[in-house]
This record gives sequence, C-alpha cells and structure tokens, in this order.
Amino acid sequence: MKYHQSISSTRWLLVGLLALSFIAITFRPTSAPAATETPTISTIVNSEAIEWQVEPQNAYERLILVVIGPDKTAFRLAYEANDLPFLGLNSLISSGLPDGFYKYELTLVPTLTPEAREFISLAREGDNSDLLTEAQEAGLLPKEGSVLAGSFTINEGLFVLPETSETSLRSDQVIADDLIVQFSACIGNDCINGEAFDFDTLRLKENNLRIHFDDTSGAAGFPANDWRIVINDSSNGGGNYFAIEDATAARQLFKVEAGAPSNSLYVDDGGRIGLGTSTPAVELHIVDGDSPALRLEQDGSSGFTPQTWDVAGNETNFFIRDTTGSTLPLRIRPGAPTGAIDIQASGEVQFVQSIVVGSSRDIKQNIKDLSSEDAFKTLQKLTPVTYQYKVDKGENHVGFIAEDVPEMVAVNGRKGLSSMDFVAVLTKIVQEQQLVIGNQNRALEKMEKRLKSLEYEVTESSRQDW
Repeated sequence: MKYHQSISSTRWLLVGLLALSFIAITFRPTSAPAATETPTISTIVNSEAIEWQVEPQNAYERLILVVIGPDKTAFRLAYEANDLPFLGLNSLISSGLPDGFYKYELTLVPTLTPEAREFISLAREGDNSDLLTEAQEAGLLPKEGSVLAGSFTINEGLFVLPETSETSLRSDQVIADDLIVQFSACIGNDCINGEAFDFDTLRLKENNLRIHFDDTSGAAGFPANDWRIVINDSSNGGGNYFAIEDATAARQLFKVEAGAPSNSLYVDDGGRIGLGTSTPAVELHIVDGDSPALRLEQDGSSGFTPQTWDVAGNETNFFIRDTTGSTLPLRIRPGAPTGAIDIQASGEVQFVQSIVVGSSRDIKQNIKDLSSEDAFKTLQKLTPVTYQYKVDKGENHVGFIAEDVPEMVAVNGRKGLSSMDFVAVLTKIVQEQQLVIGNQNRALEKMEKRLKSLEYEVTESSRQDW
C-alpha cells in the first residue's frame, strides 16, 4: 500500500517528464510516431494476392495476421517493422487451405519509445491503471489498439475480386404526413407485386440491406451518434452476417455470422447468459462438446507484451493454460476434496491434505548426486533472517531472502524459494554428519575395548606381582 501511494503522489511528475522526453524524441528525423497518431490501414486485392498498406509505415514494430479458413483451420503470420503484410496464393496453397470463405484479423503492435516502456513497467509493478490512463492522455501510449478485421474468398484457386453491384436509381417520393400500412410492407428493389409475406410484417428485399439510424440533433448536449444495422458484405466474396455498426465511428460492434450454431448467445429472463445452451444455470454458462474454454488474449496493440491465457475444463481436469508459453501452470483433477486449497482472508493458504510436489523420475532429467562439498558450501552461505510481510505487518517470520540465497537453492527470477531445495541440502549434510558420527562411535568403541584390555592386563600384572 505504501508503494502504491508513492506512485500516486508522483504520477503527474512522471507523466510530465516522460511526455517532455517523448516530445523531444518524436521531433528527431528517425523517431517513432506519437502514440496518439492513429495509423490507417488499406487493403489491396488482386486475383493472386492481398496486401495491406499502413500509413505511416513507422507506426508499428510488428504486425500479426491471423486467418481462419472455411474448415476453421487457422494460421498466424508475423511481419516485422516496416515490412508490409502480404498474403499470396502460394502461402495459402502450401498450408493446404481449400477454396472457400476466409476471415482475417490484422493487429498492429505499436512502436513505443524506451521511456514509454519504462512507464508501462512502473505502472504494472504498482498495479495502477490510473497511471496508464494518464499516459494515454499524454500521448505516451495508444488509447486503443489498431486492429483491422475483414474477409476474402478463394474460388478455383484465385482470390475473388471485391466488386460491388450497381443499384438502379429511382425518383424520390415525399409523403408529408404519417404513413400507416395496415398489413405487411416490403421495401427494396426486388419486392414484387403479390409478395408472399407469411408472418413478416416488414420485409427488406434487395442485394444491399442496411438500416441507418441518422440522429440529426444539433443542440449542444444532445446525443447525436448515428447507428446502422448491416446485413452481409456488399462486395463480391464478402461475408454473410448480421451486424450492428456505430455509423459515426465506422465500427462494427456486434456481429453474428451466418451458420452460427443454435443458442450461440442466449439471454434468459433472469439475465443469465448461455453460450451454446438455452438453459443457462448461472450468470455465464458455457456449453461445448469438447473442453469448453475461455481465452484471455492481450494482443500487443496497446503497447503491452502479447500474452494469452486459456481457462478450460474437461473430464480429465480443470486447467489454466499459458498459451503463449505452452504450459499448464494450474490443474485440478475431478474429485478433488472441498477446500483442497483454501486462501484465508489473512493471505494464508491452507490445504485439506498434504502438499505433493511432482518428483517422479519420469519428469526429471540430468539427475546427479549432490556432493557433500556443494552442500556444505551452500549451507555456509545461507543467512537466516527474521521478517514481516508488507501485507501482514503484525506477524513475524523466520526464513531467507530469495535474492540473497546461494545459486544452488535459487529459483528463476529470485522472487521465491523452493523448500525441497533446502531439504535436499540439509539431508545431504545430515547424512554426512551421520557418517562422521558413526565413524566416531566406532572409533570410541575400539578405544573403549582397548582401554578395557589395558585395564585387564594391568590388573593381571598386579596380581602376579602380589
């Protein structure tokens, strides 16, 4: 808490200094652009390739392109700074992707100054989101990530060119009064006389379907944002979907693709959300036939290091996967007892059963005996201390400081310690001491036997002299 307060009290000083240094750097000829400068991304398509142009070209240090094909196969391509992303048919053919409809997402990882990266590190250490907001306002960090989503189609081994259909123009008709239609209505170029409406009250029928909500409010303080309902792309080879678009900002905020399974998103009368189910039992209920999962992906578009986590579960375990590092740092097996791991309000961790640390030979390599010399050297360099944790200043502890222990018992990052390392060192020392004690005991037994023998000889000699 003390550290947090110190950061809060100096936040404006840090922002001001870093902003000044940032301004000085950005005026150099070879400098990176300001983070507040929103790059523009344009798409160029011909029958054999797609390429994207980003302006300004030095607006990014890396571009990540993710493409998902019609069979849901995905592949990922990375482009370094100043390399324009290019997707040719050869790259698709080598990946074995068939004809069909494809979706893509192009993520721009911005170029940041060393000062901005240091600021990010400081804010992360203090867990202070306010600092990040202030950095964005000062122009050190982008306010939002630059991501371009789109689609394309491959037909007979070639990209389908984005052509739009022409629409015939008709004379406008103005009705200066209310319009009441007591039955159904059809609007669009393709409506016909004798339209079969079934139960449709209103039907839109043509090749480009859009409903635009144009708010013309002009008085100060009144909301005036425009919205649009979009049905399908208007270009050749485009996607089939229903979308809600912020027309003022030209952003599609909500999108449902054609072919989505039943109950892809279901909100019941209690406000519970079902993903894959029409009977959600809790506030968020995810149903899938194989390992339902939740992905948390930091894509790098805001300047932070990309990192992806998966939270999932199946019949074998509940797990958290570090997808970036391809590890499973947390796994819980079915049948684990209630309260197997219990974190108390004080921060203490309690376990229903004993802690079992993975120690099988099957999960280890480079196994060697610990030498007595290394064990004794490590023991001599250990410095026991007393201390208190900052989050619990009322309780004293005895132990070691991770940064100060010998290399033999240190862990990566030197922020924690493994008790088994210390147990191994102490076990080796105790074993050596037991050997020494055993040898000493045997030596003492020999000496005792020798003394008794000498006593007997002296006694016998005395008797003979008598």
